[in-house]
Amino acid sequence: VSEYMAYSEERGAFYERQATPELRLFVTKTLDLLNPLERMLLEMKYFGGFSIKEIGDILGLSENSVRKRRFHAFLKIRQFYMENDPVSKMAQ
Repeated sequence: VSEYMAYSEERGAFYERQATPELRLFVTKTLDLLNPLERMLLEMKYFGGFSIKEIGDILGLSENSVRKRRFHAFLKIRQFYMENDPVSKMAQ
C-alpha cells in the first residue's frame, strides 16, 4: 500500500501541473461520485499499474469482487460523463 501511496502522490503532482482548470474540475467531480474503495481500486489499476489479483490481495477482496466494483465504478463515471460531457461544452 505504501508503494501505491507514493505513486499516487507523484501522479497527483503531475496532474496538478498538466490539467486545465476545467478538466481538473470535471475529474474532481467525477471522482467524488465514487466511494473511497472504488476510487482507490481504479487508481491502483489504472494509475498504479497493479493487476486485479494484486489489488484483491492488497484490499482483501476476491478477483471477482474487484472486477465487479470496477465495473460499477465505470457505470457511475459513464453516467456522469453522459450528463456532463466536457468536450462538447469546451467546444462551445
